[in-house]
Amino acid sequence: MVGKEPKDQEILDFIKNDLDQIITRLSKEVFAGSIERDRRVNPKRLARKVSRELERRGVSSFAQEALKLEYAQRKKEKKVQSRDQREALKERKRELRIQRLKAKHRGK
Repeated sequence: MVGKEPKDQEILDFIKNDLDQIITRLSKEVFAGSIERDRRVNPKRLARKVSRELERRGVSSFAQEALKLEYAQRKKEKKVQSRDQREALKERKRELRIQRLKAKHRGK
C-alpha cells in the first residue's frame, strides 16, 4: 500500500499491480436505488425523516456500504474455513491416537 502522501511512482505501481486484484475481489454491487418522484413533501416531515435516517444509519456512502458487506462476507467465509480446519485437525489427532493404541496392542 501507499503512505499518507505517496509519490507518483508509488501510485502508478499501485494502480498497475494491486488495484486490479482489489477490484476483482469485490463481488457485491450496491445500487443507488430508484429515485422517487412524488408530489411535494412537507418540509418539516422531510426534515424529521432525514434526521431519523441519519440517526439510524449514520453518514455513509455506497462505497463504504459495499466494503462493509464485502468485509462481512469474508469474515463469514474465514470463520467457516477455520472451523473446518479445526475439525480436520481434531480428526487427524484422533486417527493418530487410534493408530498408537492399535500399535500397543498388536504385540499381545
